This record gives sequence, C-alpha cells and structure tokens, in this order.
Amino acid sequence: MPKVLLITHLPPNPLRSGGENRSYQVLHDLQTAVGVENVVVFDPRVPKGAARRGVRVPWRIAYGLRRLRVIVRENPYRVIGETQFSMTKFDHPELITKYRAAFDAFQPDLVVTQHSACLWSLPFQRQRGIPTLVCPHNFDALDDNFAIDRKRQLQLHLGDLAVEIDALRQYDARLMISKVEAAFV
Repeated sequence: MPKVLLITHLPPNPLRSGGENRSYQVLHDLQTAVGVENVVVFDPRVPKGAARRGVRVPWRIAYGLRRLRVIVRENPYRVIGETQFSMTKFDHPELITKYRAAFDAFQPDLVVTQHSACLWSLPFQRQRGIPTLVCPHNFDALDDNFAIDRKRQLQLHLGDLAVEIDALRQYDARLMISKVEAAFV
C-alpha cells in the first residue's frame, strides 16, 4: 500500500466543527483508502518559543521588514492596507528541518497538504519524485472579515486571491472540498 504524509495545521477531530472536522474527514478517507498505518500527520505550525531568526531587532523594524517582504513577494496592493493572508506562515526554518526529518523517516509515496502556504515543501518533494496534492478547506485569501463594498479591501483580497490561486496551480493536483472554490480552480 502507498504511504501518505498529510500536512495539516488543524488537528483532525471528528467532534469539532469547521476546519478540525474537515481535517478529520480527509484523514479518515486517506486511512480508509490506504490503511491507518500508512498515513502520518504532520503539523506545519511554528513551535511555541521558536526564534524566527538568530538576530533580535526591535519589533517595529521586524514588522516593517515583514510588511515589505509581503508587498514585494506576494501582493503589491498591501501598500494600502493589511490582510490576515500570508503565504509565508509555515516557512519557519526550524519547521522545515523538522518536516524534512519526518519526511525522510516515513518516506511517503504521496504528500497531501491542506494549506496552499505549504508551497515551500514542493521543491523537496519534486526532487524525490513524490507527487503533492493540495486539499485546502477554503481560500484563505477570502477567509477574513472585510466589507466587500470598500474598494481598497476588495483590491487587497483579490490580490491575495490571485497569489493563492497561483500557489494552488503549482501543486501536482488539487482537490477542493467546496464546490464554489472548485469552480475557481
């Protein structure tokens, strides 16, 4: 049987609502298809207390550098405002080292990720010839409270949505849980 590595930032739990329940549904379906022993879950969240970088800088400078990074790399509309969306939320160096160790220990035949921000893992899997399927719960770019009638907010979120759809395009396959999101992709 093939071995599957599931990358999910929401702990699978059948008794909860929302994302945790959807994570459980995906995990359950994978375990049913390939067996419980052939599926391993990896949590891509930054470990508590982990230092982001070796050099400590004042928080205002760190904040400004993060904003500049997002504006340059992701969404130029972020010059006019902020959103909760980020493609860099799971790219902590300590986390990537932990992921590579888990990957090498398990040696999966398929990787399933539940967040488009796990794009950092693609080169690692492609180098080893392992296909990667993305199965997001929803578009994170649109999963934010904002007034649709405010033109600036709409531009910000559409810019984020374009970044997220481009990220989804880079995966080997996409499985959308929602029919509305499937229509986008």
